[in-house]
Amino acid sequence: MTGKSTLGPWVIPGLAAVNVVVFALLWLGGTVGVAAAGYGWQPPPFSADVYFALVSGSSEQVWPGVPPFAVYGGALALAPSPRRRWPWWLPR
Repeated sequence: MTGKSTLGPWVIPGLAAVNVVVFALLWLGGTVGVAAAGYGWQPPPFSADVYFALVSGSSEQVWPGVPPFAVYGGALALAPSPRRRWPWWLPR
């Protein structure tokens, strides 16, 4: 192959995978954050409507009466950091 990239066909599946990881992080992190803030374990359905509500900043639609800092703070607490070794469960 001369000059053609073999990664081109993987762009769309790659972007889809990134969106699934972001949604899983927001979903689980938001649920943990809500529970840690004292509002109980309230996992929302794993659906596109919930994803778009969370990405657009409308956490009140997903968890009514819960402050947004609990939702996004929980997601931030679960997010990987460049200062942490990720994944932490793998041996060195």
